[in-house]
Amino acid sequence: MPEVLLITNLNKSSPRIRGLIENLPKFDWYPTILTPQITRLSEVGTRDYENWKIVDTPYRNVLGSNRTLGSVSIPWVSSFLGEILNYPCPDKNWLPEAYREGKLLLETGRFSAVISSSAPVVSHLVASCLQREFGLTWIADLRDLWSQNHNYTYSRLRRDRDQKLELQTLAKAKLVTVSEPWAAKLSELHNKPVCTIVSGFGPRRDNSERASEGLTISYTGSIYKGRQNPFMLLHALKTLQDQGKLLDAKVYYCGPNPLPRGFKFLRNLGTLPREVVLSTVQARSELLWIMDWDSEGERGVYPGKLFEYISASRPVISTGGIQGNVVDTFLKDTNTGRHCLTEEDTKEALLDFHSQYKTLGRIPFLPNSSLKNWTQLEMARKFVDQL
Repeated sequence: MPEVLLITNLNKSSPRIRGLIENLPKFDWYPTILTPQITRLSEVGTRDYENWKIVDTPYRNVLGSNRTLGSVSIPWVSSFLGEILNYPCPDKNWLPEAYREGKLLLETGRFSAVISSSAPVVSHLVASCLQREFGLTWIADLRDLWSQNHNYTYSRLRRDRDQKLELQTLAKAKLVTVSEPWAAKLSELHNKPVCTIVSGFGPRRDNSERASEGLTISYTGSIYKGRQNPFMLLHALKTLQDQGKLLDAKVYYCGPNPLPRGFKFLRNLGTLPREVVLSTVQARSELLWIMDWDSEGERGVYPGKLFEYISASRPVISTGGIQGNVVDTFLKDTNTGRHCLTEEDTKEALLDFHSQYKTLGRIPFLPNSSLKNWTQLEMARKFVDQL
């Protein structure tokens, strides 16, 4: 079985990485994961498993192990310090330790390829150093874009520095990202082909148990102020209830930023353990809610919770966003939910879903056959095609 070295920070990785680790062995590739010291082992499994191995190395971030720029109380000071101290990323101090450990692994193992995945981008810096020395096939997976990131917060001067480093670092890599719009942006910047590999969903959970309290709608996760709008659905449902409709509907929010009071159907649950979110909140819901990104520049963003919701086997109601973006296209192509661009769209969707609930006692999840193309197994197969 050929070996592949996967360089990433498992403490900051998405379900995409766990899915890749678990599915690469199904295509006869044995992954060894090089990561900073793991603080959440329960999220990634054991260090040594039958089909993969995890090698974690200690390091300190630029402000020490338990300090962040968030402790600086003046916003512009925090931003200015971040421009300097966090270049090219807060995890940059992992580079020398990761390079030494990676070099030792490649010298003593039978590795045929390297995959680096960001964020953080230090993973690509490590891979670039190792590729120059060992000449292995190297895939650079950008789960989030680097200098073109839609959440970029630094100055134009810092962006120019990041872009120059990005071009130098990834010059020898095969580039992979998560959506066609992002692939187009990357390809234009790097002047070479970029492969799109969507993250996909993991094994479907058996969520046959539902709440018996009416139409339940849940949102689980953070909300990015100014980029996501919770009020489209809240106002739509309030209008309907003021008209005497959907009086059994409730909205549950599970996350760190409580939604505003004033909606009698809204329940703020706060932050709960992930296993509780999956096995209780999502499992007992009829609809799972996505607040889509309200910017043309975010047309290529697949919210991580989209695929998490699909694993929960529940229909999705997405509000906001841009017509024809990746969320809109996915929901239509797979018949897994509704994308609502306006409050009127949202009211219509809620009425349709509620009619199904009243007729059947549940809202059926009836994806079409194309959903099979969106699994994490299919994602791993596409990575293997690039190796």
